Amino acid sequence: MRLWKYLLELLRARRMRLEMSLSLQKIFQEMLYILDWMEEIKVCYVTYLASMDILMLYKMNKVTDKT
Repeated sequence: MRLWKYLLELLRARRMRLEMSLSLQKIFQEMLYILDWMEEIKVCYVTYLASMDILMLYKMNKVTDKT
């Protein structure tokens, strides 16, 4: 009976470690999703800034063409 209790104790400890490991894995997965999302936002922002630069250059050219 003592060995059975010891086995159950080992089993509970292993289950707890597995649950902690799974939680940690979920956190890392969420971090990867966030990093991917940040990269997408960065690309959109850089594209937006580039289009604004092109628009400003176009307007500057238009002004200098009138004079």
